[in-house]
Amino acid sequence: MKIHGIPAAAAANIAMAAHAIAAAALAAGLILATGCKGGEKMTTIKGEAPVGVTEVTITCPAADFFTVCEIQDGSFAAEIPTCLISGTTLSFTDPDNSGEEDPEDAYFPEDEPQMIEFIADGTTLTVDFEDGTVTSDAPEASVQERMNAFQAYFEEFNSEYETKIREILDSEADEEQTEKMIEEFSNAKCGELADYCKALIEENSDNYLGATAFFCLMMVTEDEAELMEYLDKLSDELLENTDLAPLVEALKTSAGTSEGSQFADFEVTCVTGADAEGNPTTETRRLSDYVGRGKYVLVDFWASWCGPCRHEIPNIAEVYAQYAGEDFDVLGVAVWDNWQDTFDAVEAEGISWNIMALTEDCNKVPTDVYGIQGIPQIMLFGPDGTIVAKGLRGSAIAEKVAEVLGR
Repeated sequence: MKIHGIPAAAAANIAMAAHAIAAAALAAGLILATGCKGGEKMTTIKGEAPVGVTEVTITCPAADFFTVCEIQDGSFAAEIPTCLISGTTLSFTDPDNSGEEDPEDAYFPEDEPQMIEFIADGTTLTVDFEDGTVTSDAPEASVQERMNAFQAYFEEFNSEYETKIREILDSEADEEQTEKMIEEFSNAKCGELADYCKALIEENSDNYLGATAFFCLMMVTEDEAELMEYLDKLSDELLENTDLAPLVEALKTSAGTSEGSQFADFEVTCVTGADAEGNPTTETRRLSDYVGRGKYVLVDFWASWCGPCRHEIPNIAEVYAQYAGEDFDVLGVAVWDNWQDTFDAVEAEGISWNIMALTEDCNKVPTDVYGIQGIPQIMLFGPDGTIVAKGLRGSAIAEKVAEVLGR
């Protein structure tokens, strides 16, 4: 299990996906259609708009649908295509910035559209502009109401998670006990979330809630066989029309570099230092320069800005100090990062093992090759280049290294 900050990360990524859908639709231009793949049933969407809002825009890329509704007498109502395989987005511009007294404090900058995502599920839906929720007049039949229940569960989960972590951090336990308590609680709690997501996928394999639940499942488990099992439960039409598509490709790539597989090599341009004028000096390096050369190699895919990555550095330093030698080494591969920031972090953390500080044009190559969607990703490679373990964190790093070295 991933144990630090995952609920917040999942929430942020789900929100980003909604904005990406809306942006793509707006960029596509004005397209009107009569239905969504899989049916022509219509959905009614209505609501009372805030004072000053003159129109709302509704977009659904999967239905090739875009329309603008004028606000009349403070409200609007529209018939739109039912579309279960993707989110539909309602956007509007609030000249009062959602009622904020100081526009600079508003979440949405002035004059930028605010967005509310919902599932056009064939029922009559009502938008509450104040809190951004969408409810149905037929809750038992509504996929949107199921999405509302998921979001409520997720918010409660996140609140409980953060509260418990704060309690542990504020306790009088020493550092080792604190780390153990956080890991045990996080693994148990994220296990609960994983089970909840699996049930949702089973029940919503052909609609957008199923895709959302699968996305969440990816955030809390690294069991690739299990992820592939639940991926297979989702309909092809659903996968083709959601933001899961690139993640699915990454998952398939990651599955191809699973434990027991031979390592996949990559070639990158690394910054080795700077000349007298401060310009970076570079050289080409390959993973095979370090891996598959007769040693066990612990490879840490990390970034200077990543808090959980920095959190793992003392654990890596411990095994490096204890085991580095003829049969064991460590390599850090800085991804999604600026090389200067990498160098600064190396100095600040006192890192003494080999580091690949990548140039900007190469800093996604390793994660693309290994299908890595989140960092840190700490992997152990065998002397012949076989992938021995993936997703190592905390005490599991030292335990696995000690196990394979027989010490």
